[in-house]
Amino acid sequence: MAHAPRTLRPGIAIAALFAVAVVLQAGCGRSDEDKAVTAHVSGTLALSPDIDPEDDGSGFEVLVLHQTETGIDTLGQGVTVAGGTFAFALTAPERGIYPLVVHRGAEPLAIEELVVADGDSVTVRGTFPLEGRALRIVSYENGAWAALRNAKASFQRSVMELMGNGTYSPETMAQSVAQTANLLWTLRDTYPNTMGAIMGEAESIGLLESWNDSLALARFGELQPDHPAIVDLVRAARRSTARISGQEAALALVERYAGLVDEEDRAGVRSELVIAHMDSSARDQAMAVARELSKEEGQWAEWAGKALYELENLQPGMAAPAIGLVDVEGRAVNLDRFRGNVLLLEFFAPSQEFLDEAQEREAIVGLGDRFPLVALSISLEPDTAYTQALLEVYPMSGTLAIDPAGSESAAAKAYNVNVLPTRVLIDPDGRIVGKYAGSGLDGVRRDLAGLVEAYAARQ
Repeated sequence: MAHAPRTLRPGIAIAALFAVAVVLQAGCGRSDEDKAVTAHVSGTLALSPDIDPEDDGSGFEVLVLHQTETGIDTLGQGVTVAGGTFAFALTAPERGIYPLVVHRGAEPLAIEELVVADGDSVTVRGTFPLEGRALRIVSYENGAWAALRNAKASFQRSVMELMGNGTYSPETMAQSVAQTANLLWTLRDTYPNTMGAIMGEAESIGLLESWNDSLALARFGELQPDHPAIVDLVRAARRSTARISGQEAALALVERYAGLVDEEDRAGVRSELVIAHMDSSARDQAMAVARELSKEEGQWAEWAGKALYELENLQPGMAAPAIGLVDVEGRAVNLDRFRGNVLLLEFFAPSQEFLDEAQEREAIVGLGDRFPLVALSISLEPDTAYTQALLEVYPMSGTLAIDPAGSESAAAKAYNVNVLPTRVLIDPDGRIVGKYAGSGLDGVRRDLAGLVEAYAARQ
C-alpha cells in the first residue's frame, strides 16, 4: 500500500552548524600549511520508502566544512545522482576532525564528525529520516574515532547509572574510570597512529588524573613532547605530580617541558605555570609569569590579561562575584537566592557539544534530591528563540536564564567566561570552590564528590 509523503524534518537546526564547526576544529591538531591532506569520500544516501516509495535518492548534498577566521570554507562537496550515490575528493589544511553535513533543501538533515586524514578513503551511508541514528561512516581513521566516541559515551552512561541508582562512591567511580581509561589507551594498539588513538591516549591520562596518578604519569612518560595534545597532557601530569611529589616537582616538570615542546606549544605550556602557581597559592609568582606571557603576541597576551583578572577575583575561597538577571519565568535572580546550597553556576550556548553532555549534567544536578545542590544555567546564545526552542527538546533542571548580550554580558565578564560551557561550583557561604572551562564534567564531579562526602560526615 502506498504511503502519503510526509515532511522530512531536519535533524539539526541550521544555527547549530556554525557552533559545531568551531568546536570540532578546536584542538584537533597543529596549524601547519605544509601538511595539507587529501582524502576521498563516497557513499549512498536514500529516502525511506515510508516517506516516498518512488524517490530515486538524487539531490542529497554532502559537504565537508572548515571553520576559518573569516567564516566557513567548503573543503569538499558532492551531490547524489539517481540511486543515491555520490563521490568527491577533498583537501583539508591538516589531519583533523571536520563537520560533514548532509542537506536536501535549505536545512541540514545530518551533521557528523568526519576524520580527514591523508589518503583515507571514506564511505558514508544513511537512510532518512535518521530518527536518532547516526550516518554510517566507514574508514580506518573514522573507525578509530567511532571507537573513541563509543568508549566515552559508555563511560558517561556508567556515571549516570552510578548517580541515578545511588551506588556512586569513590570506589565504584574509580572502577569505572579504570575500565574506560584502559579501553581508551588500547586504541593505540588497535588503531595505531590514528586520530582516535592519539586522542585516546590523552583522554586516558586526563581521566586517570586524580584517580590513579601513578598510572597517569607512567602513561604520560610513554608519549613524546610533540604529541598534538601535549599542553593538556602536561596539565594533567603536573597535577598528578603535585599530588604524588609536591608542588616543586610539579613546577619542575612544567619548566622542563616548556623547553622540550615545539615553539608553538611553548606559551601554552608556560600558561600551565600560571595555573600551577595558582594551585600552590603562590599568587605573586603566578602574576609574574602571567605578566611575562602578556608580552607574547596574539592570543597569549589576551589569555594573560584574563589570567590576571582570574587571579584577582576568581580563586577558590574568594567570594563569588555578584550577578543580577531575570530567569525565563520572569523572576529576578541573584546569588543570594541560592545561599545555604551548593550552587552549580553554568554559562552555556546550546551547541551540540553542550547537548551531548545533557544527560550527564542532569544526573549530577539530580544529586540535589539527596544533597543541598541547586543549578543556575545562563545561556549566552544571542538568539533567544533558538535557545528556547532547543530547551523544549532538551529540558534542563534548575533555574534557567537567557542573557542575549552573550559573552559581552556583565555576568559573563564577571566570571571571565572565555569558553563555553564554563561552570563554577559555589559553596553554601557564597565562596568559589572551583571553575571549570570547556566540555567535560570530570572536574565538577571530583570537587562535588568532596562536598558530598563532607556533607555526609556532618549528618
